[in-house]
Amino acid sequence: MNKQEEKLRALQMTLEKLDNIKKETKYKEETKIKLENGLFLDIKKINDRRWIEEFNSKYVTGLAEFKALNPNKTTQEYINNEIEKINNIEAENKKIFNLSDDKFCYWLRNKYPVKFENSDIKNNDLKEHPFFIDQKKYFEPSEFEDYRITLYKQKLNELPKTEKLKEKRLGDKWYALLYWMELNSNGKRPPIDAEGSFNKDKLMIEGNKRTGKSGQVFYTSFKEIDINNSKAIERSFGKEWKEAIIKLSNNDNKIIDYLKEKYKS
Repeated sequence: MNKQEEKLRALQMTLEKLDNIKKETKYKEETKIKLENGLFLDIKKINDRRWIEEFNSKYVTGLAEFKALNPNKTTQEYINNEIEKINNIEAENKKIFNLSDDKFCYWLRNKYPVKFENSDIKNNDLKEHPFFIDQKKYFEPSEFEDYRITLYKQKLNELPKTEKLKEKRLGDKWYALLYWMELNSNGKRPPIDAEGSFNKDKLMIEGNKRTGKSGQVFYTSFKEIDINNSKAIERSFGKEWKEAIIKLSNNDNKIIDYLKEKYKS
C-alpha cells in the first residue's frame, strides 16, 4: 500500500468513526425518555424481557409459596413484606455507598475476609484495587436500578388481592430439602456417581417422582443446599422452614425428631 492509499484509508476510517459517533449519539437521544419523576430511562432496558422474567420468577412465584406456607395471610401482607425488604436493601446499599473510602475498605475486609487473608494490601492501596473500584461502583445509585425498584413496587401492588389464587405446590427446592431430611434421618447417603459427585441421573429421577417435572431444578437445588448450615437454610427457605418441611412430610415423626435433634436453635 503506497502513501496515498494509506492516507485515503486513514481518512476513510476517520469518516467511519465520525459516522458511528453520530449514529450512537442519535440512538442515545432517541432511546431515552424523561419520566415524571425526573429519571432518565433507556427504552431498551424498560422493554428488556429479563426484567419481567425476573419479577415473575421472584415475586409471582414467591406469592404462591407465601400462600402455601401462610394460608391465613393475605396477598397485601405479602406485598407489604416484599416492599419492606426492597426498601431495606435500598437503604442499606445507599448507606454503604456513602461510607468514606477508608470505612468502605474496612467494610470490604470484613465482608470478604478470605479474599484478603493472605494479602498485605493496606487501605490506601486497596482504593486503587480493581475489586474496591468494582464494589464501590456496585453500590453507586443508578437511575436504571432506581427505575427497576420503582417498577417492582408498582407491579407488586398490581398483584391480585381479592381474586382467590389457585392452590399451588411449593417450589422444587422444598422437595429437594425434604429429600435431604429423609436421607439423613434414615442414616442414608445421597446417590453418588463413580467420580464421587452427586449422581445427576438418579437425583433427576427422584425429582421427577416428587415434583412431576423434569427433575433438573430439583437436582440443582439439592446439590446447592448446605444441609449442615441452618443459617444458610433459613436464608434460602425463610424462618419457618422447619414448619413447612414438617407439613410437606405429612407430619412424619422421624422428620420431626430429626429436625429437633439436628437443628436445635
